[in-house]
Amino acid sequence: MKLKHKILPVSLACLLAIALLVGMSACSTSKNTFPNRAYHNVTNKFNVLWNGQQALKSAEQELDKAGKDNYTSRLPIYNYPDKSDLGSALPHLDRTIEKSSKSIFKHSMLIRGKEYVKTIDDAYLIMGKAYFYKQDYTQAQRVFNYIMHNYPKENTYNEAAVLQARTAMRQGYFSSADEQLENLHYLATSKKNKKFNVWFNAAKAEYHLTAPDGDKQEAVDFINNAIDAHPKREFKSRLYLILGELYEEMGQQADAHKSFMNVIKKSSTYEMIFCAQMHLASNYDGSEASRNSIMRQFKKMLEEKKNEDFKDQIYYACSEIARIDEDDTLRISYLKKSVSSSTNNNYQKTFSSLTLADIFFDQDEYRSAQAYYDTAAMSIPKNYPDYENIMKKSNVLKDLVQ
Repeated sequence: MKLKHKILPVSLACLLAIALLVGMSACSTSKNTFPNRAYHNVTNKFNVLWNGQQALKSAEQELDKAGKDNYTSRLPIYNYPDKSDLGSALPHLDRTIEKSSKSIFKHSMLIRGKEYVKTIDDAYLIMGKAYFYKQDYTQAQRVFNYIMHNYPKENTYNEAAVLQARTAMRQGYFSSADEQLENLHYLATSKKNKKFNVWFNAAKAEYHLTAPDGDKQEAVDFINNAIDAHPKREFKSRLYLILGELYEEMGQQADAHKSFMNVIKKSSTYEMIFCAQMHLASNYDGSEASRNSIMRQFKKMLEEKKNEDFKDQIYYACSEIARIDEDDTLRISYLKKSVSSSTNNNYQKTFSSLTLADIFFDQDEYRSAQAYYDTAAMSIPKNYPDYENIMKKSNVLKDLVQ
């Protein structure tokens, strides 16, 4: 029995020594052995990279909150919050960059030009996305370029290539973005990769809605292609709403009606459903029967408690009916109600205020015009279209009135 007690500690010590040696060898990223590959693949995927991916998800949730849509104008394909509104997302984005950098530095096994850790390209992708969301487009471009040149056969290539084109658009390099997307067109002919087809067609639509040489009909075609690829529910509803707005602008009322009805049927976001309802309701042909029907609907919506925060939009829609009827007095009355009933929609408050200010300015009512420009200046979001010129006009009017 004494012999057994002496052997056991020795055996245990040997096992611990062997485990220690294996563990030390597993930390090497320069030796292409099975234990090394297994260790770095597993540790990276389920530890460092996973933490980075979770941080990116948290950042995307914060960005969704920060990126409030402006329903007073046609929605963009993607909503990019103003850089000053990124505050709550920045810590998560910085953590994503930190974790992806650690993933690459500690676990990459790039030996003789070949990467033996399968998830390193994923680390580069979340790093590129984090820089893209931070609106550090120069760094994002470098990361996406690296993925495209070094991982052409990996799944990350497709997403990086589309994001590279979107990065170029955000920088105003539209010809470069168009060229990059055309190079990807052959991949979009395959129906197998639905995610890529959504990314590609949405990016092409974004190009045609933002580039100086963009074409509305082309945008419509690419949006329909993206919808056919079955995107996620809320993005699909967004695309249907944009599609309806484009059809409306192009005078294709039947197609616009169909698109808005799809939003109402499929969206889970009440604000988006409400916007589609407003478009349907304000499709006014100037007849008395149409006016009476629309105004009855608006009256009913104003009485519903769930629309308390949407009264400003309803009153604005009423003002549009008055505009078509060429009743300036009634139009001004509804616009004033739109401004005064605004609760949390600074886009609508700004838009209604500016519309009123322009009406008063055209009537040479400069004091009233200045008062509503002043209201607009106090509520205007920094990413509102033509922000600088609006602020300048407000200051000029203030000086004129004084």
